[in-house]
Amino acid sequence: MFKRGYGLIAALLLLITTSIATTVNPVRANAAPVAFQQSLKGTMAAGTEGLNLTFTVPAGKQLVIEYVAGNCFVPSGQACVLSIFTQVGASAIQFNVETNNVGPFGGGNDLWRAGQVVRLYANSGTIVTLRADRNSPTGTANVTFMSISGYLH
Repeated sequence: MFKRGYGLIAALLLLITTSIATTVNPVRANAAPVAFQQSLKGTMAAGTEGLNLTFTVPAGKQLVIEYVAGNCFVPSGQACVLSIFTQVGASAIQFNVETNNVGPFGGGNDLWRAGQVVRLYANSGTIVTLRADRNSPTGTANVTFMSISGYLH
């Protein structure tokens, strides 16, 4: 009888542990990952040195970003850097994306391009910011776009 009691206790502990795990994280308990992609574009007007492109993570989901890409066309001689801000917990954190100068690309612009494998997280209902910065406010950066790919769960 003593051995049977241990089996019953082990079964109860397993049931309690499973119940707690499902209660603590009900969104991920039975949900399969869902593919997610977002692409945004904008313009840095003359007089500005930065651009924020934003979207909100869907309610009840956590976003896992696996790839970040972007292009930034700036007036010849200017530089552009790309980054992404995500939030898990109380504050947003900036992650810089490796950005490379492709060089002159028609119309007096230089092309800066980024593409990087990452593993970034953003909580449900938080704002993800795709950020572009350049080193001079002179002229207009006509087409700036950034894209992310990953999944929701």
